[in-house]
Amino acid sequence: MKQLTCIAVDDEAKALEVIKSHLHKVPFLQPQGFFTDALAAITFIQQHPVDVLFLDIQMPDITGTQFARLIGDKAQVIFTTAYSDYAVEGFELKALDYLVKPIPFGRFFISCQRALEKMNKEESTLTYTYIKDGFDWIRIEMNDILFLKSDGNYIEFHLADRKVISRMTMKEVLELLPAALFQQVHRSYIVSKSKIQR
Repeated sequence: MKQLTCIAVDDEAKALEVIKSHLHKVPFLQPQGFFTDALAAITFIQQHPVDVLFLDIQMPDITGTQFARLIGDKAQVIFTTAYSDYAVEGFELKALDYLVKPIPFGRFFISCQRALEKMNKEESTLTYTYIKDGFDWIRIEMNDILFLKSDGNYIEFHLADRKVISRMTMKEVLELLPAALFQQVHRSYIVSKSKIQR
């Protein structure tokens, strides 16, 4: 299953504990940090990009909406706030969701699923990737891949016009390829869905 990295930012420690508890129940989320200091969180996210940001709005020093403007599109933002007044501004900032405290786990989980669906949709538009062949990194177009075969610690990329061998595991290659375009059909084989004839 695809894993999403995330951090949570809230100046109230008790509210942050609730978010933390919710996050640990979601199997596809990997929390990277919990912050009561928004400025420390900005420094962290600039050095360690994450997929999802759970963000309070009313905070000292910098508001959640200012925070969201600063990071731009570095992460999907889910606002977690006690105030519904900022909902319009939140969605103008292209926030993925807007959760009003107290946040029930069921509602929280729906937001997490939206983040996962959005990430999967974006990945399905990926048209190429780079793989290592010996000492070289080679660009491979997704559309050129017919199928992949696992051979021990190596993966054979069978393309329309050639074969490229890379030292990778099956797990690594499954994480590399968009699930919308490829399907594992056997312990040792992954096929391009668009190339399947029968």
